[in-house]
Amino acid sequence: VRTQILSLVVEFGATSIGEMSFDGCDKLTSVTISDSVAKIGHFAFGGCRNLISMTIPESIVSIDYGAFNGCDNLHSILVDTGNENYTSVNGVLFDKACTTLIAYPVGKSEDTYKIPDGVTRVGEYAFCGGRNLNDVAIPKSVTSIGWYAFENCNRLKSVTIPEGVISIEEGAFSG
Repeated sequence: VRTQILSLVVEFGATSIGEMSFDGCDKLTSVTISDSVAKIGHFAFGGCRNLISMTIPESIVSIDYGAFNGCDNLHSILVDTGNENYTSVNGVLFDKACTTLIAYPVGKSEDTYKIPDGVTRVGEYAFCGGRNLNDVAIPKSVTSIGWYAFENCNRLKSVTIPEGVISIEEGAFSG
C-alpha cells in the first residue's frame, strides 16, 4: 500500500516522476531524487501531508503545476545551485529568473508573505492550501495570477490586486 511509504529514494536511471506518482502518500517524510530525473509531473507529491522539505536536484528541467499541492507540512523547497531552470528564495520555489513564483510551501509558519518585486506571474496552485497565511503582498510587477493560485487559503483576510494584473485565472481565490 503506497500510503505507508515513509521514505523515498528515486535512484539513478529514472528520468521522470510522473503525474500523481506519489499522490496521497501521507506518511512520506523524506524524498531523495537522483540527478537523472529531469521532470516532476502534475501533483506528483500531492497530498504528501508529512513531507517536510524537498530538494530539487540540478537535473530538473520541468516541474508541472501542483507538484507539491497538499503537502501540509512542507516548510521549504530547496534547489541545487547548479540547476539552470529553478531557484529557491527562503524556501519558496521560483523559475531561475525569479519571474514566476511556482510553489510556496504551505507548511511555512509565517502568516505574511511579500512576493518579491520582479515576479510577473503567480503560478498555478502556488499558494494553494496556505493555511497559515493571513496576508500576501502582491507587487506591482505581477501581471498574471494562475489557476487556483490561492485556493483554500482560508485565513487570508485581504488581498490587494495591483493595477497591472491583466489575468486572474480560473479558481484563483476559490475556497
